[in-house]
Amino acid sequence: MSCLQLASKMINADEAIKTCEIKKLMMEEKQNYDTKTIVESEYKVFKTIDYQVPLHTRWDAIETLIEACAIPAGLSAIELYRPCFGILKLVYLLKDKLLSKWKWAIGSVRNLEDDEDCDLESLIPAAVVSAAYQLVFRDNHHIIKLLAENICRPHSDIKGLSDIMLIIVLE
Repeated sequence: MSCLQLASKMINADEAIKTCEIKKLMMEEKQNYDTKTIVESEYKVFKTIDYQVPLHTRWDAIETLIEACAIPAGLSAIELYRPCFGILKLVYLLKDKLLSKWKWAIGSVRNLEDDEDCDLESLIPAAVVSAAYQLVFRDNHHIIKLLAENICRPHSDIKGLSDIMLIIVLE
């Protein structure tokens, strides 16, 4: 249970499994754990993994895509880091606005499924790189093709989300 509690904290600290929820669940299973035991167990797991949690972030994906697409295209990767970072910060700050505009845009083209939110997560790094290319090099058509090949997503999805990001940046 402590492993699940730690994992939930890494995924989303606001919605992490709380100690009181674990106590309630354990009571339902006829196990009696007090708060101290639960915290000690979580600490023991964290200590066992040497206080290191492998975490793959959007920034890791962005760096990988920059390197995978810039070098083959003969473009400078260094010039993209700062704009990518700025766009990614806006994505974090304005995620609800981005998601709302994406749902509206994509909903008018195809039937939007509930799992589209999760699918959007895989698309965000590519769209950030595409938007940065547009800002730096004034043209992102060639890079969208490379990004689409790298993440196995349609060109239109990357271009659409990238355009929405650029609109938000310019607002």
